[in-house]
Amino acid sequence: MVRGGASMDAHDSCPYCSLPLPGRAAELPTAAEVAVAVDALARVDRLSREVTRLRETVAALRGSGMHPIGPGLRALPGADDGPRR
Repeated sequence: MVRGGASMDAHDSCPYCSLPLPGRAAELPTAAEVAVAVDALARVDRLSREVTRLRETVAALRGSGMHPIGPGLRALPGADDGPRR
């Protein structure tokens, strides 16, 4: 029994943290699935850092007056909206 009187045998996962209960190893991700997820997260991290670097480069170019969008031109709508969420 767990807090609140609920029996853990009556659930597929812990009622508090949603993790699979012991003995449910077939439901856990395989090492290959974990490796794919870790690789995808690493790619997202690299892309995020690259986007940040590019934003900093554009900001520096604008500050130096060398930005390809000259002083008489306007940026495309939405170009300066910041990160997409």
